[in-house]
Amino acid sequence: MVISNRPVVDKEALQTYRGHRNARRPDREHADAGIRWILEAQTAAGDGGVSALYDIGLSRWQVSYPETTGYIIPTLLAWHHLTSDGDALTAARVMGDWQIEIQSPDGGTGEPVGVCLLKPRVFNTSQVILGWLALHRQTGDGRYLDAARRAADWIVALQEADGSWTRFTYAGPKAHKVRVGWALLELDAVTPCEAHREAALRSVAWTLRLANDEGWFANASLTEPDRPWTHLIGYVLVGLLEACRMAGDRMDRRQAMVALGAAARRLVERIETLDDAAVGVPGALDPVWDGDGRWSCITGNVQIAFFLRRFAEATGDSRAADAADRLVEGAKTVQFLDGVEDKNVLGGLPGSYPIDGFYAAGSIPNWGVKFFVDALLQRMLPQDAQYCLG
Repeated sequence: MVISNRPVVDKEALQTYRGHRNARRPDREHADAGIRWILEAQTAAGDGGVSALYDIGLSRWQVSYPETTGYIIPTLLAWHHLTSDGDALTAARVMGDWQIEIQSPDGGTGEPVGVCLLKPRVFNTSQVILGWLALHRQTGDGRYLDAARRAADWIVALQEADGSWTRFTYAGPKAHKVRVGWALLELDAVTPCEAHREAALRSVAWTLRLANDEGWFANASLTEPDRPWTHLIGYVLVGLLEACRMAGDRMDRRQAMVALGAAARRLVERIETLDDAAVGVPGALDPVWDGDGRWSCITGNVQIAFFLRRFAEATGDSRAADAADRLVEGAKTVQFLDGVEDKNVLGGLPGSYPIDGFYAAGSIPNWGVKFFVDALLQRMLPQDAQYCLG
């Protein structure tokens, strides 16, 4: 999910949570609290999807968001794998069925009313594919695979010759759409299709042309061109690494691993110098990985943690694994747990730290909670049980 900042309407309502910190608990307790918050967000939405975010300043839930509901599904199924939590499994199926209900006749899925026009988006649709694939793997229900195929056909038909997507997108071609390629490769692994596979590889090649020598990717920002949020940086890094893993020997991975290695090295260097890992890295980073340290994007921090651990698994880089752990342990301390009685807030995480920072100001975005739980599940589950996480 990508979201621009909006003014905090009632700063006084946020004072209770500004600077909130709590004691660390075991991974499973933090993950359970996050899952409970996600289920509460689904209940609040009332249509089967997951409310995009809870606005603390306005004490208001937003409408369901198809994109993030899509990639929340694998999180719930991984949690069910770990815990046999029947509520999580039921919720995931309801989400997947809702996605089928709202799928457009041509295969795409859209934006929520009130955020943008209700029309299909390439990126959103690809993230729903991840959810449908996870449900098909869990249940064997062919409806989910059929929906994923139709979605992929629509996505591929819209791709430009250079591997980018410019139509039915938010803000045009962006580096984070490498996650579209990842989703297509996940689908190709289940039901092989040359058109899906080749489109994915073109997407990866296009994305790699945006990398500089430092492992920073251009065209990744929705606001300042040279300062993408770490949320979007996390999208790019995880998406590219997962696409490379899925592509295997069907692509030359050397260029990608050089870029990813440079990014990992620079991020590790920043994390190792942090005075407070809860605050994390600056919320937006420029081409030499520098940024304004007055606020941090909590969502981006946990996505970067997921990337660094996955990178460490692929390369044996222990410093990357240690840095990932440091970010996860820091994020634990800003999850809303100690002293929190509001069920709409309990178990969530702020989009920014401090809570009125630039990203998702004054709010708990559902995707931030999802990525936090993913980073915890990554430490609790073997990699083959982490299907479509991240």
